Amino acid sequence: MERRPSPTRGEQTPAVESGGDWNALLSQYGQAMMRLGQLEKELGDLQQRLQTQQGNGKDELDTALEEKNEELSRRGDLIASLRLQVSSLNEELARTQEKLKLAADGRYIRRRHRRSRPWWKLWDSRR
Repeated sequence: MERRPSPTRGEQTPAVESGGDWNALLSQYGQAMMRLGQLEKELGDLQQRLQTQQGNGKDELDTALEEKNEELSRRGDLIASLRLQVSSLNEELARTQEKLKLAADGRYIRRRHRRSRPWWKLWDSRR
């Protein structure tokens, strides 16, 4: 039985390389945060225009402002769900890294599910 050396700090193991989902999720989160910043800036601009015009085309600005508020609210919901996904993936990553450390030290015991014998092999004492 040949034992592989444990990965160094910069190397990735196959179990950790499956972080493609993690990277994609972080990318989506970053894009959503950038879009949120843009929407907040647009909201501020619209509010400023509303204050300067005070009454001229107030209905148009109100509808535009309401639309932006709704979009901002939807984006906020998306960001909240992305934060939840990031935190759960972060916890899973920490557990996996701990298992990899234990496996590299030879202290991780894998638990295997015991299969029950088929009914026709009940008298067979061999396993």
